[in-house]
Amino acid sequence: MEGRSTIKAYPQNLTVSTIADLHEKQLPAPTNWVSFYKADTGVADTEFDFDWPYDYVPKMFITLYINKGGVVYDSGTAWTTSKIYFKCSTANTKILVMVA
Repeated sequence: MEGRSTIKAYPQNLTVSTIADLHEKQLPAPTNWVSFYKADTGVADTEFDFDWPYDYVPKMFITLYINKGGVVYDSGTAWTTSKIYFKCSTANTKILVMVA
């Protein structure tokens, strides 16, 4: 199932333990990180997109999970307040990325 979810996290020094600590202590954070899952990226090095749910253009992403030895990267198409665009260097790859 493809989709997205939102968590709060600080963009600087982001680690899994930082996210867990913030969540556990219920601390406020300045940035919305949105996670996106894609079950199949399709053909290698071919652009795919996700709907972006906020009224600003995101600036960064991190790959949290990839099931093959590939790389998820910015496709080169400009991100907007409604869409973000990626490519993956391997075909038919499952990915999870976090974007802020």
